Amino acid sequence: MRKAQPVFYDELPEKEVGAALSENIVFFFVNPTEYHGPHLPLANDYLISRGLADRLFPRLKDAGLTERYIAAPLVGLGLDPTPGPGTIATTPAVFDYHLAQFIPKLASHGAKRVVIMTFHGAPRHNHALQRFVNKLKLAGITAVNPMNILLQRMLDYKPGDFSAALSPLKDTAVREKIDKGLGRDYHGGFFETSLTLALAPQSVSDSHRELPDCPEIELPAWQKAAIRGMRSLGQSNAAREVYFAAEAMAWLNLKPFPGYTGWPKYANAKSGELFVERILNEYAAVCEAVFARGENAPEPVLGVTEMLSGFAGL
Repeated sequence: MRKAQPVFYDELPEKEVGAALSENIVFFFVNPTEYHGPHLPLANDYLISRGLADRLFPRLKDAGLTERYIAAPLVGLGLDPTPGPGTIATTPAVFDYHLAQFIPKLASHGAKRVVIMTFHGAPRHNHALQRFVNKLKLAGITAVNPMNILLQRMLDYKPGDFSAALSPLKDTAVREKIDKGLGRDYHGGFFETSLTLALAPQSVSDSHRELPDCPEIELPAWQKAAIRGMRSLGQSNAAREVYFAAEAMAWLNLKPFPGYTGWPKYANAKSGELFVERILNEYAAVCEAVFARGENAPEPVLGVTEMLSGFAGL
């Protein structure tokens, strides 16, 4: 089957833009240029977002939600990208301003539905995208950022949640190790590298098979005590978010900084395909819920740690 290709509305004659935007879901790609270790490209978040959208569109078309695969001009920006060679950072003010420029265009041409495709998990990034979603709503446009679902799954992760995707790993000890820590493998590791091997394999260096595991991350004793104190006061959700942010900051402080989490050497396309199928099922379900049934779109997680995100780009 021939893979769907998006039509970018800025490449259409102006007289055709109105029908394209008003009659279809608009895919809006927003991803930073960001270091993903030595084995993945700087545009990795876009490549994953694009690969997912290419497969999501046919599902939404089959559901009767859209007819043409229409996309907005690419936005190659994101808040709190992981530092490293080639990373391009921006500020919240610039990011918000840039996104806001799209709203009059979309509204004037009658756009009604937008799917934001990002694969950048930094809290401030996704909270900024929520501000964009809210502004679109004021302009009469319903938007959804399905990445919020994936971030919630990561925050709530328990061993066994993605056991099917780990089945291609035949070594029991390796499978159990990854299963235990998959919820913190958020950047360039087994999870993300497997996704890229499934969606954009030509962009992955074979060197990933030789990379050492990311070193174990140990939180300072005072941070552990503070998190325990939060739990004892009944603030379990806040404690979980603070723990996540503390681990991210500890990862960024590793010397030398690896640029990836987890275990990229075990990444494989079969696991990637199983991850993709799970993600697409959830993305399609939330799009149908929002666009067909009028349900609320998922909002970003990690609200407690949004302010800390500037110190811990994910």
